[in-house]
Amino acid sequence: MSSFVRQIDFALDWVEVEAGRAIYRQGDKSDCTYIVLSGRLRSVVRKGNGKKRLAGECGRGDLVGMVETLTHQARATTVHAIRDSELAKLPARALTAIKRRYPQVVTRLIHLLGEKILGSLQQGPVRGPPRCFVSTALSCLLPLCPLFPLPEHPSRKPAAPTCPAPTFLAQPP
Repeated sequence: MSSFVRQIDFALDWVEVEAGRAIYRQGDKSDCTYIVLSGRLRSVVRKGNGKKRLAGECGRGDLVGMVETLTHQARATTVHAIRDSELAKLPARALTAIKRRYPQVVTRLIHLLGEKILGSLQQGPVRGPPRCFVSTALSCLLPLCPLFPLPEHPSRKPAAPTCPAPTFLAQPP
């Protein structure tokens, strides 16, 4: 396993959150991004008059808090679990290391964000609860060579020969 993959694996924290508990609150410092592994999260904005507005809901595969972490802004919403959830917490420093080592990841994220924003603008008002702002639903991470193997994790399922969703192919520089 490459030292870079070991560093990222070591940097990830696995977080279990009970339903009703906050992941973070509006105005908090944004020092990490969360990847929803299982469960469901709800994002709420508190307006100046004290009223709350539903900003979105997130499920398995969604990235939560990425924009604030990338832009070093305070959290724009309060996010809490509406079901018992399992998350992977990616610290800002690990995200920065990924950006520097694999700039194609940032390019892909910008592309996905752009598609999400344009899709929202073209569709107009959304019926039902809005989705999370960043919903990339990464379902496969495939190494291209033996120098970049994937870390073992008890919940990791065997890789299928094809992957129907967005896939990031990792290769050493």
